[in-house]
Amino acid sequence: MASDSPNPFFEDPHSHTDRLGTLTFKTSFVTSEEYPNTCAACSNFAKTLVNDNQSLKNGNDNYTASLEKLLQMLDAFIKEKTNRTSSAGKYKFLPSDDCEFTIHLLWQIRNVMAHNGAVIDQKCKTKYGEIFRTKGEKTHPIIELPDTLETGKEFVIHQKDFKKIQDCVFRFIKRQVTEEDYSIFVSRATWANYEIVGGFAYYPLKKGKLVFSIRKASAHGIDIDPKTGRIIHSGATFSFEDSRIHLKNGDSFPAQYIPNSEDDPKKLPDLEF
Repeated sequence: MASDSPNPFFEDPHSHTDRLGTLTFKTSFVTSEEYPNTCAACSNFAKTLVNDNQSLKNGNDNYTASLEKLLQMLDAFIKEKTNRTSSAGKYKFLPSDDCEFTIHLLWQIRNVMAHNGAVIDQKCKTKYGEIFRTKGEKTHPIIELPDTLETGKEFVIHQKDFKKIQDCVFRFIKRQVTEEDYSIFVSRATWANYEIVGGFAYYPLKKGKLVFSIRKASAHGIDIDPKTGRIIHSGATFSFEDSRIHLKNGDSFPAQYIPNSEDDPKKLPDLEF
């Protein structure tokens, strides 16, 4: 049974809920029926990638966190694709395919990223070396990975190489799913820091409507009663001279008057959120 008071530590991974004043809005994200966990992992990857992109703008070229989330997404996909009979750690990647061979190598490094502070240990070095020796004569990693690792060193990947791995992982997934599911994955891996910033209130007047941002109105003490839908305010007035709603305390915020003759339900108001 669902609780009336949701636990603040847990959220629905396939939707976003936001409050605009007294009103609660929920947006549901497009989600694959067959791969819901992969979709959630795509969203987590997107959030981390945004952070690494911002760090790059600040001069820090380090995409190790994004790589870990990318490989976690791949793991979630393989588990769902195989009905949890396999995982990225057990999957038989093709040693003759440059892309799959590279993924297999990086998965060993991912293990120390998750469990050893990204510092290469002897177990990782040994397993990595064993995999490297399975490659065919014409097989090469898609980035310049070494044939052996050095213990005690921290693994770091930069944007240029990360982008190649990102393309490789998505190509691997694309070969195994429908076009629709792949499109969903790409979308979910792009959306990050989602926020509901819109939301207009339409206040009916005799010959038209007064439109304003719910968020801006709420910030100034004007709200909407969630039960009746009526606007709660005290002494607010609209000025046609500056197209703003003015309050008794001197504050104001933008609004737009739309005459009935110009009302178009398909057109968004020309108004700041």
